[in-house]
Amino acid sequence: MIAETGSVIVNHTALLTLFKVPNGNPRQSPWISVKERLPEPNKLVLCRMVSNGAIVSGYIVVSPGRSPYVATDGGFEFEDWNDYECDMWMPIPSFDEILRSQQGCA
Repeated sequence: MIAETGSVIVNHTALLTLFKVPNGNPRQSPWISVKERLPEPNKLVLCRMVSNGAIVSGYIVVSPGRSPYVATDGGFEFEDWNDYECDMWMPIPSFDEILRSQQGCA
């Protein structure tokens, strides 16, 4: 399944395969809780939305008195009932990382 999310097209199968090695053992998930650590300021990352689990590309913003939320690029907006709150993030994998993850996986 391919879905357009933010300014990134996400192939959900490719993302799931990215976390498995050829023998089927899972790799450690690259998702990082916003409670554990935040990305560098102004770093574009993949973010998981609290309200619906959608994965979008954006910038995590921290403001006093509210949970971390996502600011997206340009004019992209989507309907979110939880003020763009995110709970997890990960660096955007390079194309080479995705290709390597696909080798030997069926």
